[in-house]
This record gives sequence, structure tokens and C-alpha cells, in this order.
Amino acid sequence: MEPKKVTVKDLDSIIGELIKGGDDSRGTYLYRGFRLQISKYKATGAERTSRLYHKRRDEGLCIRCGKKVGKKNPKTGKLYRLCDYHRNAIDKKTASTSRKAKKKSASKSKAKSRVKAKAKSRVKSKARPKAKSRAKARTKSKSRSRKR
Repeated sequence: MEPKKVTVKDLDSIIGELIKGGDDSRGTYLYRGFRLQISKYKATGAERTSRLYHKRRDEGLCIRCGKKVGKKNPKTGKLYRLCDYHRNAIDKKTASTSRKAKKKSASKSKAKSRVKAKAKSRVKSKARPKAKSRAKARTKSKSRSRKR
């Protein structure tokens, strides 16, 4: 964003806001060829993102790209938070992916139950022979170690 040109009176009001501790004084200003930047020291990324989101939302701009939003939500009467392009790209994409995710999870749970049923039947039929073969392998390994 471009710095906002200010006068001496504006600077006085900005300094007054800083003394009060208000958030309205934050920003970048231009005074007689000098750029003045007022920001919070060591602000986290989440704080900066939140401020940008709320600023754009209050001004009626798309929170993603900053374009002016023209359409209102018929249910709430407020402006949409995204422009038409990003509403189509983001909101409708997430709706379709959630439907796909539900379908995938349902098919995965069916597949898991089939696999479990097959595994149970295999365990019942093959449990005894494996135990015998393990015992034979143990005795063979013991006899080999004794010979050495």
C-alpha cells in the first residue's frame, strides 16, 4: 500500500492515538518526503494476518486479493468476504472436497471392515501351522549354535 500523505495536524492526532494506545494510529505515512511507519514491535504473523483480514473486511474488500466486493450475502445482508473469483475458487472448492471426503471415508471404512474380516479368517486357519514352524525353527537354530 502507498503511504498516506499527512500534515502537522494529522501527525499530532496520530501521536495522540499512540499515547492512548489505539490501533488506529498504525500505518505508513508520508510527511515532507519522509516515510513514517507505525507498527507493533515483534508482532506475530497471526496478529498481522488478523489485522489485515479485519481491515479488508471492514472496507468491503476481498480478504484474499483486496478487490472491491460488490455482492451482498442475501441471508446476512453483509458484503461477501471474497470477490466473485475467489468465492468460486475457494468456497465452492471446499464444498465439493468435503463431499468427496465423505464419500472416500465411507468407502474406506467399508474396505477396512472387509480387510479385517479376511484377516480374522486367515488367522483362524493358519494359526496352528505357524506356531509349529516357529518351534521347529527355534530348535534348528539352537542345534546350529551348539555345533559351532
